[in-house]
Amino acid sequence: MFAVLCIYMLTTDDVKGCLRISEKLAQRLAILQRVTELEPRFQTPYIAGGYLRDIVLQETPSDCDVLFVDPTSKQTLPEWVLKVVRAAEAEIGFGPFTDWEFWNMDATKVSGNIVADVIGFYSHHTDYLAQLMCSSAGEILIGSPEKTLADLSNRIYDVRYQGLLVRAALHERSYHSVLAVTGLRGLYLCYRIHLSPSPAAKELFQQLPALLASLSTEEKTALLNWYQGKTSSYPKLTNILKEYGINYSDFSEVT
Repeated sequence: MFAVLCIYMLTTDDVKGCLRISEKLAQRLAILQRVTELEPRFQTPYIAGGYLRDIVLQETPSDCDVLFVDPTSKQTLPEWVLKVVRAAEAEIGFGPFTDWEFWNMDATKVSGNIVADVIGFYSHHTDYLAQLMCSSAGEILIGSPEKTLADLSNRIYDVRYQGLLVRAALHERSYHSVLAVTGLRGLYLCYRIHLSPSPAAKELFQQLPALLASLSTEEKTALLNWYQGKTSSYPKLTNILKEYGINYSDFSEVT
């Protein structure tokens, strides 16, 4: 299930070079660049997180998160976005892609600085592997570079506790709920993209049965919906949960 440590340590240039030669990423950036030309409300778009992580790790991305700023709207996904994206895809000849995930950072901003909010102090990422951003112009940024590069090199899933605090505050969720989501997400990622858990992550995995038991019915329902959406293509993940003393009934009882 889990990866083994490697000897070679990736550098910033290695990561940037890997992303710059990716045809998958080049197509997405071309579409986003065209969207900015077609629609002035679509400002400073970045591809961020798992899409870039998976390219660096030579895995198949499951979705493509795009963060942008629409100063005229407080909606997370303004109605016009997908329509303009489809027009750009048709014009350029790439796609249509069905795995886009768009987020208007003007609706969810913490500090108002998109880089600080995504890969900086206010980032809600709960691991280091996803601390990556790439602008539509191709500028690549790495948050917590020393730690991020080390975890990418060794395919380590480690818990970023600053992200847990931000996520709990931003989404007004209980800390136990955020811990439970982080733990289940960590198990899912370790399985899907062949990562090894850090000691802190292993400890969190072992605490999952108690964390699940502490959640309210509402929190369990939200967690179940998320879990089913993420793991529908990975039926063997249920057996991995059992290795950590987690039975599906621990939170499926709310259905």
